[in-house]
Amino acid sequence: MALIVSQALPKHVEQFDLVEGVWVAHPRCALPVAVALRQGLIDVSSSRLVQQGQQTKMEQVYHYLTGTKFRQRIDAVVEKFNDMREDLDKERKFMGRQWAKGEIQILSVLDSTVGMVGDLQAIAGKAMPEIPSLNQTGRAVVHRFATSAGATAMSALPRSTDIFSLIAQARKVHCDCSLRNST
Repeated sequence: MALIVSQALPKHVEQFDLVEGVWVAHPRCALPVAVALRQGLIDVSSSRLVQQGQQTKMEQVYHYLTGTKFRQRIDAVVEKFNDMREDLDKERKFMGRQWAKGEIQILSVLDSTVGMVGDLQAIAGKAMPEIPSLNQTGRAVVHRFATSAGATAMSALPRSTDIFSLIAQARKVHCDCSLRNST
């Protein structure tokens, strides 16, 4: 970059101008023109550094993406994801077994209670009053058990079905679902 400061300026230049690639300026404008030119040089230099930095960073990113370190990191992420998925599946199976076990225990308690009531009804005969709550509770428990097992056969039973029939139906549903889930 060239700059000429002179009192004798070309005819068409009043203060300063670029003439054939050379800056020509009157001494009054020398300092402002020098400051402007300096700032221009600084801007050009900064721009070149940024471009050079971008090129260097692009090369670094490219080498990282095509190198083994990136692949190893992705492999580690995928491995941990798969471990988490396996743990979740194991937990789901475990909880399913726990729920099934609890449902069987509830049915067993209900079956024992109904059996005890049946024994007492056989002994006492008509003197023993009917226990409607046992039928209602039994129907609710058996229905919940059957629907959680994915069965729809329970809904086909009439409301008047006694608790003994409900338990027998629930046991059948449980056996059907156990066979289906074990395959």
